[in-house]
Amino acid sequence: MKKIVKLIGIIALTAIIGFSMTACVTGTTASVSENTVLIEETTAQVEPGTLTITGLDSYNGYFICANGYLDIEDASIIAANDIVGIMYNEFMIGSEIVNGSATLPVWRITGYDYDNEDNAIVHKERYTRSDTIDLFIIIFGGESDHFSTTSMSSVYNVVAEDVMSITFEDGIASVVSDIPDFSEYNRFEMY
Repeated sequence: MKKIVKLIGIIALTAIIGFSMTACVTGTTASVSENTVLIEETTAQVEPGTLTITGLDSYNGYFICANGYLDIEDASIIAANDIVGIMYNEFMIGSEIVNGSATLPVWRITGYDYDNEDNAIVHKERYTRSDTIDLFIIIFGGESDHFSTTSMSSVYNVVAEDVMSITFEDGIASVVSDIPDFSEYNRFEMY
């Protein structure tokens, strides 16, 4: 009799585990202890000041960054991993395009200072507002992830560019690119 009760207990526990695993969806984990099944759901949080661009399959391995202005404050908005200043030049550090998409931190530039060697110190904060902004999207290659509009070596490494009107909600936006495929893009039409 004890063996039958134990067998029924094992069957019941197996059924609970099976049902809980089939009920799991992406982002959900299940764990089982002796008589308890715990299902824990995880949700990825997107930090304010984040832009995700998809539809960039032709540009895998290249880098991307963007810049624009807020009309009401004339404040510069830059979407890049970071912004660094070297000798009066502002360099945006692009995000690599992987699996046809890129996620960029979005910064609101609050000001500049210069150190004793004339290197720009960029004051910035994550963008957290809800606005529609026209961003100039730049896709570039070369040996560096740095881009500057004042550096000719950066300009020559541009493989595509476009202006996209992007709507942010609390500093977060996700868009599908309408930049032409690399094979269709003629970079000499830009200039």
